[in-house]
Formats: sequence, C-alpha cells, structure tokens
Amino acid sequence: MKRDELIEFDRRLKELGPHAPVTVAMIAVNAMIWLMMVTSGADWLDPSAETLRAWEANYAPLSTRGEGWRLATCLFVHAGIVQLLVNQWVLYQLGSWLERFLGHVGFALLYLLAGFVGSMLGVRWRPEATLAGSTNAIYGLIGALAAFYWRSPGTVPSAALGRLRAGTFVFLAYNVGVELYRQRLDSGGFFGGLAAGFLTGLVLSQPLSGPEPPVRWWRNAIVAAATVLVIFVVAPFVAHPPPPDVPAEVTAWYDLRRQAIETYSKAEDDFKADRITAQEFVRRIEQEILPNWRRKEAHLKDLDLKGLTPFAVEQIEALRHSMELRRQAFDLVADALSQGDGQAFDRAAEKAVEAQGIEDRVLDALQRQQKKSARKGARGG
Repeated sequence: MKRDELIEFDRRLKELGPHAPVTVAMIAVNAMIWLMMVTSGADWLDPSAETLRAWEANYAPLSTRGEGWRLATCLFVHAGIVQLLVNQWVLYQLGSWLERFLGHVGFALLYLLAGFVGSMLGVRWRPEATLAGSTNAIYGLIGALAAFYWRSPGTVPSAALGRLRAGTFVFLAYNVGVELYRQRLDSGGFFGGLAAGFLTGLVLSQPLSGPEPPVRWWRNAIVAAATVLVIFVVAPFVAHPPPPDVPAEVTAWYDLRRQAIETYSKAEDDFKADRITAQEFVRRIEQEILPNWRRKEAHLKDLDLKGLTPFAVEQIEALRHSMELRRQAFDLVADALSQGDGQAFDRAAEKAVEAQGIEDRVLDALQRQQKKSARKGARGG
C-alpha cells in the first residue's frame, strides 16, 4: 500500500513539473560564490567575519546604513563548507518538492521573502553579529511545507515525508545545536524565516489532486506584492534606528588619538627646544587638536547603545571615558602654559596616564576578541 502511494505521489510530482530548475540554480549560485571566496583566500572551513562582510554578508551597521541589499545577498554567502553542504542538501530535498507544489515563480518568491524577513529580524536580534547563509530561507521552506500539509492533509504520504527526516534533523542539529554551543544563535532570523514561509505557503499552496493544472498567477501576485511591501515599507521601519558600527567607531577613535598624540608630541618637542613659544603651543592644542577631539567625544556620547552586546557597550563606554580624560589633560596643559601653573602640568600628566591605561585595556580586549572571532568565524544565518 505504501509503495503504491509513493508511486502515485511521484507520478503526480512529475506531472506538476519534471524538474526543479530554480532549486538547482540557487544551489549552483551558493556553491559558486563559496568557491570564489575560497579561491580569493577565505578559510574554506570557517571564514572570518571580516571576510564574510567583504562578500556582502548581513551586518546591521552596514545593512541599515545604505547597504540594504545585504539582507538578500547574505542568503548566498556561507560561513564555511559544513554550513554550505548541510544547507544545500536540505535545500535540494525540500526544493525538489516545493518548487513543483508551488511553481517556479512562487518558489523563488517564497525563498527570497522568507530569507529576507529572517535577515531583517536578524538585524534586530543580533545587531552586532555578521550573519550569512541560506538557513533562514530554508526555515521558510520548512514553514511552507508545513502550511501545504496543513491545508491539504493526506496529500503527501507519510512514507514520502520520511525521506525528508534525516536531512531536516541534520539541518536542525547543525543550525540550532552548534549555534547554541557557540552562543551565537540567531533566533529572530530563524523564527522570522519560519513564520514568513508558513504564511507564504498558505497563500501559494493548492491541492495536488484535480484534472486541471493549478492556477498560480494571482497567488504569485499576492506574494510579490507582499515582498515589495516588506522590502520598501517594513524593512526600513524595523531597521531604524541603526545600531552603531563598533569596529568602525574604534578605528576612527584610534586614528584620531594617534593624530592628536603626534601633533601634541611635535608641539611639545618644539617648545622644549625653544622653536615655538608657549602661545604657539597653546594655539596648536586649541586649534589643531581639541576641535576634532570634542566633535568625536560628542559623537560617542550621542551613540545609542541599545541592542549591542555587553562587550561592545563596555568598549564604547571606555572610549568615552578615555576621551574625556585626554581632553581634560589637553585643557590643563593649555591652562598651564597660559598661566604658568606647574601643578596643572602634574594633573594633566595624571589624567593622561589614566587615559592610557584605559586605552591599553580597550585595545587588548579588542585584539583578543578579534582573535576569537577569527577562530570561530561568523554566525551562519
């Protein structure tokens, strides 16, 4: 009996469509991009977050600041060979069915919409993480299959569903178990893809039985309209306000600090060698150092740190404190030169030493974090 059901089910699938070209094309694109990454020097097993961002992975500070295409391109960038193989295996199994159930256009819309929604919620759930991979889109396929089965119970034989169990289990074990172990699970992206896939599946699903081929154009039109709505209306709302790009902020601070110290050291050497007067020393501090310093200090104070990891918040707050101490030290030196106050020089030196200690701790913590990130790569989404 089961064998007869499987034969009839396979026959009906072939009637709906002998091939699944969209599924095959997506797998080919995913594999091609991974090969291009590896041949360009990326780690084939666990590429770094920086490498994935260079290949248009999803990273909230970039995706929400004019590079919104990353919400879609990240679906085709994978964080290593294991994630690629697991995801493509399940994509082939599910896609070979769903593309026939829903049609080529409907399946493509389902895949992209579920993946985009997952990426969009991943930006809110893990704004500090670099997210890559087709995982959220595949969760959408699982949701769509559940919707199809719910609308047409008994249409798919239980024996046929059994074919998917091994691949789905491996997929869940990797994308949930491994990510929980690494403490970088993107629950928002996963549930977003699953929910979007289920709702899209409800719209696209039609019974397999019947003498006439299914009519799909108006269902595809609804999903296409929903996709446009999500991209142009919902996504900007969800992504606002964009989280700060902590690595970029630290880089900008480091460059400004280096320039300020170089300018101050040059002025100090010139003053001690009697090449400039005290008034010129003060002018360099007040006109060449402090304006940019105060602007950067005000910028750091205005940053909204909501949604960042405790580590990122700690680094920004430390930079705020060190910048305040450095600014106070520059002001004290200027006052000491103008008024001939020797004690002000001593207080300035104390603040500079305190600021240096904070800065050393920040840089050391960031180096350790970068090494850890390089070993673990980025979270697949």
